[in-house]
Amino acid sequence: MALPGFSANKDLHEARLAAHALGTRAAELAELAAPASDEKSVLLLLASADTALSVLAERTRNAQREARYERDRLQNERARWNRTRGKLAEALAELRERLRVTDLNPAHPEKTQAAAGSGSLVWALQHIDEILRTAGASEFQDEGPIDPARHRVVERRPADRSHPAGTIAFSISPGLLVDGEVLRPQEVSAYMDMD
Repeated sequence: MALPGFSANKDLHEARLAAHALGTRAAELAELAAPASDEKSVLLLLASADTALSVLAERTRNAQREARYERDRLQNERARWNRTRGKLAEALAELRERLRVTDLNPAHPEKTQAAAGSGSLVWALQHIDEILRTAGASEFQDEGPIDPARHRVVERRPADRSHPAGTIAFSISPGLLVDGEVLRPQEVSAYMDMD
């Protein structure tokens, strides 16, 4: 695929060379003490140079329009892919969490043993993790101070001297990042002033 504006840049270069040649020839003719017929030739050359410059300007404008259109198209395509990838990553992370809960669910020990014994649950979790990594997604579990951009407080605990207000007590569910951007915030229990 040719780069946008490449042919226009080539045409621009050729037009500049032609305009320069015309300008040089016009200057040479103007320096001569020429009869009226040469003056007409100079005027024709200058008119040709003006035409070449007009064509050059129009081609440059067209090349800029094409480059803007291509840039906008690529940005829209990238945004559409990011939305699709985000939805896919979120669905996979939710499935992964459900499988993990099933694996650890004491209410159904016979199912957990059967799944763990066959290795199918472990295999499924590993492959979901691999797909998430391929999509640029990863889970995170922060500790320390609460960041509203990364954390959603779903439970409050009273703060005290050893647990300052605005810090995470524990993680309830991990957050999800896609290419370093928060797709789903981490749900946390946090220490807060209860006043």
